[in-house]
Amino acid sequence: MKRLNLFFMFLLMVLGCAAAVKAEDVVFLKDGSEIHGTIIEEVPGVSIKIQTNDGNTFVYKTKLVAKITHSAPDSSANQDGDNSNEPAVKTAPSGNLVNNFKSDPNASFSEFSFFGGVGIATMGTITTINDDIITPSIGDSYDLSPLVYSGNFGIGWFTNHIGLKWTFTYGVNVTDYYDGYTSYDYSDLYVYEYGSELEADLSLDDVQTNPNRPKARRVISVYLPLIVGFWDVTVLNNYNAEEYRGTCTDIGSGLGLRAIGDDNLMFDLQFIYRYAYGNPLEYNEQANSRIPVSSTKYLNADVTGFAMNFDIGFTFN
Repeated sequence: MKRLNLFFMFLLMVLGCAAAVKAEDVVFLKDGSEIHGTIIEEVPGVSIKIQTNDGNTFVYKTKLVAKITHSAPDSSANQDGDNSNEPAVKTAPSGNLVNNFKSDPNASFSEFSFFGGVGIATMGTITTINDDIITPSIGDSYDLSPLVYSGNFGIGWFTNHIGLKWTFTYGVNVTDYYDGYTSYDYSDLYVYEYGSELEADLSLDDVQTNPNRPKARRVISVYLPLIVGFWDVTVLNNYNAEEYRGTCTDIGSGLGLRAIGDDNLMFDLQFIYRYAYGNPLEYNEQANSRIPVSSTKYLNADVTGFAMNFDIGFTFN
């Protein structure tokens, strides 16, 4: 009898342990996932924390949960533990759920932005000065840098397949040159450009969403910019205190790459080509004094050329 009692006690302990192992809670998410384990914390209307059988712990917002059950798994498993006849069960992804972003072709986004950046550009005015101008009014010998270095700031709005930007740009080229009179007669020649441009972007967007953060978005866009702008171009010789100024309009296009993060940061890299329609550069202090290129042609205020811009901004919606 004593041995029989010990046997029954042992049998009850085994059955109790088996029930403890197999008993589990199941959290059904609205995206179809099922998480099996033990609920260890629940804040009504806010969140639920579940520990899976393999030891991982996950937290879900209540609004992502479809329902919760407290039950044992299907008893149809055979004695050897073979569950091959059971349907496949989706389990919670491992790793950091905060960064569980995936591409969603049906997702939308709408972001406003303030941004600023730097750029480099070639410039038609500088090219013509280097190649064609020989006049004692400014000097005989030129060797300007072919690049204009610029800074810009602006505002923008971006949504699926469309972007709009308004940008203000300041650029400068400063070069020492020899004016042709004496061996020691060197001075600085400045070329300034001040521009305002409107831009419309046609984009292909990869929008990434996170089921654990419904309002979060990550967007990567490849876009075609369409640009129109107005510029003021100034050529200034400080040594002789001579200043020439003209204006021009431009159109442009190219290729851009933009990334908007869930941390409200935006990065924008752009390669464009501008074509400008300019007015002759006129001397401010003397009427009808222009920079001659030939006997019948004068230097235009020209921003024709290639440009590369890199912007960093902050977004909000």
